[in-house]
Amino acid sequence: NKTVPGRADVEIVAMASPVKVNMNNEIYNHLVNIHRCFNYENPEEIVENMINERKKIVESALIISAVKKRGNNIKVWSKRIAIISNNYLHFYRDSTDLTAEESLFLKDTKIVDMSEKAGEKFALELTNKFGYSLISFTTYECKEMWRECIECVVLACNANQESFELENVIIETKNKNSVLFNMEFSISDVNLKWFEKDMTPWIELNI
Repeated sequence: NKTVPGRADVEIVAMASPVKVNMNNEIYNHLVNIHRCFNYENPEEIVENMINERKKIVESALIISAVKKRGNNIKVWSKRIAIISNNYLHFYRDSTDLTAEESLFLKDTKIVDMSEKAGEKFALELTNKFGYSLISFTTYECKEMWRECIECVVLACNANQESFELENVIIETKNKNSVLFNMEFSISDVNLKWFEKDMTPWIELNI
């Protein structure tokens, strides 16, 4: 980079404790589909990355099956492929889609049996601070299998983790000395900002 007179160019190399950031449903869905905002010189590369990411989700899946999902805004039931993988419930329009239409982080999910009450014979309502889903299944056995899988994931999410809730972001870490940060996400190029708890700017990253 060209040096600007009167300004020191400083490169800082540092290491931090691993931090897992679990975002709310809306932010997560925007991030995983961020590639749609850009024009790529090599579209084959982005498709390959999407294929690999979908492959990882499928390989680590706890359960995969066809379900019906009711829309959150328009209350219409639609067929979807549902996958529970890495503590997330992913919904795909069909088996050929490379990116999820919607994803729900399952931590602290409350499960309510909505059979017969939601217009479907075997239905479950999933609710937490990250989002909401109402899904139905073809049989009672399938519904109960999904209930057990979701309950297992919820228990795993809550085990041995220290959670700090911010406005739109959950930061989870086992490091007792960790510091709370707010994160702001915006798209122009790609801009990520971290703020200390009192909103003092800490790091800005432009991609």
